[in-house]
Amino acid sequence: MVVQIRPGYHINAHRVSDPFLIPTELLAHFPPDVRLLGISYPDGEERRFSFSPTPLRVYTGRVVLRLKAEAGARARLGDRALPVELRYQACNDTICLPPVTVPVQVRVQVAPQGTAARATHPELFRP
Repeated sequence: MVVQIRPGYHINAHRVSDPFLIPTELLAHFPPDVRLLGISYPDGEERRFSFSPTPLRVYTGRVVLRLKAEAGARARLGDRALPVELRYQACNDTICLPPVTVPVQVRVQVAPQGTAARATHPELFRP
């Protein structure tokens, strides 16, 4: 999943640098025939802001969050839209907006078991 953050803003990384910060997180609401195996979040970058005496771990610009899932043996094949929610809090150097949870549909292709995987967006995946 690609998250594009508006210039001048940041969102807290998933692994926050202070317990009072709201982490960015994905919440998967997959149907019973699809199982979530894990979510990978980037580390984020440490940046200094006027409101904090210590650097904070944040995301800026374009961030890629990766979900790993497995379709069950009887899963419906073909193009699927899997529901997730993205929870984050956007801030700039002086204010933070209220935290939000945004519903998102993740598009996947469910292929028959034994089918070789193919990259749909190779630019998003590490070799």
